[in-house]
Amino acid sequence: MLELNDLSKRFGRRVALDGVSLSVGEEEILALLGPTGAGKTTTLRCVAGVEKPDRGTIALRGEDVTKTSPMFRDLAMVFEGFNLIPVLNTFDNIAFPLRSPVHQSPEEDIRKLVTKAAADLHIDHLLDRPVEKLSGGERQRVAIARALVRRPAAYLLDEPLSALDLKLREELRVELRALHRSHRSAILYATNDYHGAAALGDRIALIDGGRIVQTDTLATLIDHPQHVLVGKLIGSPSMAVLDATSR
Repeated sequence: MLELNDLSKRFGRRVALDGVSLSVGEEEILALLGPTGAGKTTTLRCVAGVEKPDRGTIALRGEDVTKTSPMFRDLAMVFEGFNLIPVLNTFDNIAFPLRSPVHQSPEEDIRKLVTKAAADLHIDHLLDRPVEKLSGGERQRVAIARALVRRPAAYLLDEPLSALDLKLREELRVELRALHRSHRSAILYATNDYHGAAALGDRIALIDGGRIVQTDTLATLIDHPQHVLVGKLIGSPSMAVLDATSR
């Protein structure tokens, strides 16, 4: 389980996070849904240890990791940008985390794990190809495979499908959901796309202005919205919002 308690973060005078509290179950996908600038990426970067929160705690499987080095947090992250290493081929990009000083897996095990991750994402025929010669969709699959090649306590996915066209996004959503069924790890999935949140999330947490507005299942968000933002972000088309006064 991944637990965030009262996370707050400022960049100068700008409040990026304001008391964010979330929990992601051991086998759950929690979609963090919000508009651009809402605090989604900052939340994930704090969890990953790339940013240090000004206040609050982060626990992973019951252990406080708030002050733990990113290297020693049992996490895997997929960034919005593919963040691949251009001088390496597909195989070596996927294998990169397994060769880190923390893991240092035997090469025989690395080959098996990389081949399996690549096959799961239908890129096993591209393992020898330089990543600079891959299409956008292929690069995104490589980035996801690099995260999935390990079995960490939790995965952090920062809008990993936003740069892809609609057809590719739909294909990868299906594949991510299928892979989650086999991996059964906690996933915190940040997105500004309602369709992606609805397709992947077991629950959806809506964030705006660095604050969590509501966290619930999709059905509960639709039936019992607690904030006007829920009406604006949830549904296709979104809910009609009317001004009214009570008497």
